[in-house]
Amino acid sequence: MFITQGNGMIETMSELVAYTKKEAELFPSLASRIEIKPRGEAGFRLEDIPNVFPDSYLKYVNGFSFFKVSIGPFNLWPSMVVEEGMSNSLISANSMVEHWSDFLNSRFLCLVASFDADFICVGMRGSEIEGGVFLVDITSSPKWRVVDVASGFEFFLLLAANLMRLCDEHDGDVAEVLSEMDKVTRKFNCTEAQSSFWRSVAKELMA
Repeated sequence: MFITQGNGMIETMSELVAYTKKEAELFPSLASRIEIKPRGEAGFRLEDIPNVFPDSYLKYVNGFSFFKVSIGPFNLWPSMVVEEGMSNSLISANSMVEHWSDFLNSRFLCLVASFDADFICVGMRGSEIEGGVFLVDITSSPKWRVVDVASGFEFFLLLAANLMRLCDEHDGDVAEVLSEMDKVTRKFNCTEAQSSFWRSVAKELMA
């Protein structure tokens, strides 16, 4: 599901919530897949979540509805598992397949979302990368690799939303999307590695 129709850079969670609400109103049949609501999922119990998840992530998953919501190709829950509910999905995704959990644990990563078939993870509580957001590329090579995406989950959400906004506003104009996305990544103080990731996704979406 692609979020469409932008109106300037999305810089805060309140702006993101308002933006997705407007989009849900434009596409009512897809509203539940688009809208990020400023409340936690009904039945979500923070105490059920293992304490390896960083507070900087739990703050958002406890305060906003992400289950079965997507920003373009970014699914905001672990879409590779079939469990119902955000807490069950998080628990299952991080324990259900041994080689997944071995790889993630050895790199201090918690699986929280997905990008197409690849994993989106946050750095574990207490680790040197705590709260950072990373892509685990499991599809382009048999040898999995970890890619730095954003310094925090809020920045990840805002970067993803701005990318989709730009792809819609400048449909077919790859150079303009890349130029405007560079402004977004500078706004959120992305590293060169993080900026490179967002440029590569922009090129892929505009291909």
